[in-house]
Amino acid sequence: MQHYYVSDLPQVDGYHVIHTGDCRRLPLPHSRTYLGAYPFAVNALDQARRFRTAVNGCLTCTPGCYQGVMLSKSSKIS
Repeated sequence: MQHYYVSDLPQVDGYHVIHTGDCRRLPLPHSRTYLGAYPFAVNALDQARRFRTAVNGCLTCTPGCYQGVMLSKSSKIS
């Protein structure tokens, strides 16, 4: 089983991202919330959705849970 975390601060697209404990994109300890140990990333995603309105998977460590389109460098954020 993996240990999972969710980012406390949303990305520019408004989503909080779940990560495994060994992900290279894991936020610093003061910027994440521990979700628990789960056999599958989708279980951690379900747990995160209990207290975050918009949650997504990390493309690096939980790509099977990632939904949506990544913003390109040419995308404009208003």
